[in-house]
Amino acid sequence: MKTILLVEDDPATARALVRLLGDYGRVQHAGSLSEARVRLLYGPKVDLVVTDWRFPAEPSGPELEGAGVRVLAYARQVKAPAVVFSGSEQPAEGVPWVVKGDVDGLRAAVREELDR
Repeated sequence: MKTILLVEDDPATARALVRLLGDYGRVQHAGSLSEARVRLLYGPKVDLVVTDWRFPAEPSGPELEGAGVRVLAYARQVKAPAVVFSGSEQPAEGVPWVVKGDVDGLRAAVREELDR
């Protein structure tokens, strides 16, 4: 079974995405940059990262500009593909980018990345 790391700070959005992504594998959730870092660098192998773009560095902390860039860097370190799912429309070069609310787009991107 594939393992997906979801990096999302909003609890309601995270719950919905855990259910949706559960169709594709076992979902681990990280609500901050520090949690994502630990799970990616020190946890079990992750087959795919689905990440928001702006979220806190620490649980209950302020949003960190560029947090998504750091998650993508950690994912590259462990050779895990990634999909950005965010309300922001800034492109991350070389990474599938899906705007929040586009559930069909997210499903397609997840399937494509897991099938590589």
